[in-house]
Amino acid sequence: EKNVSSITLDRLGDFFIIHKNGTIKKYDPTGKQIASLSKTSPTLVEPWYHPSIFIYSRQKQTYSLYGRNFENRVDYTIDPALAIEPYLVCPTHDNKLWILDKADWSLKKVIPGSSEVIQEFTINPENINANAEFTYLREYLNLIFLVDKNSGILVLNHLGQEIEIIPAKNLQQFYFFGEELYYLENNQLK
Repeated sequence: EKNVSSITLDRLGDFFIIHKNGTIKKYDPTGKQIASLSKTSPTLVEPWYHPSIFIYSRQKQTYSLYGRNFENRVDYTIDPALAIEPYLVCPTHDNKLWILDKADWSLKKVIPGSSEVIQEFTINPENINANAEFTYLREYLNLIFLVDKNSGILVLNHLGQEIEIIPAKNLQQFYFFGEELYYLENNQLK
């Protein structure tokens, strides 16, 4: 595949290739294409919470939920009362959302469809360097993982306390296999 911006996996081992032109293709574990979606502007694609596929668009400040083969699309707009500049948005294991607000670098856990913030904290400024470029946000095993393309993966607990920073350069995304975290750095699987 050419012009790939990122790749992600779901719990069943299906993988999704996200192209720079906004096309998303879904493949089964044998490599057979089983679905595709075009004309999107995805900032973050999260198929982990099967059977829904979550797609966030920073450009439109919306997120969409699709069925497992991109059917039955339902769109939602991020309430401006929740975030001034919703930079990244991801689903949680308990059907909530995490929103990274670039205006003040706060992370907010919210109830979708309401203006209710149930948890909020600001990322420690020491963890945000001047050239930070956050590309991915994910909750996994009750931890929050935030990818800075230029410095690595910031791991936080639900209270916003730093657990660790995994240093890595030119990083777009990471993946989990069970409890193991994998990512590519300089074309090396780590």
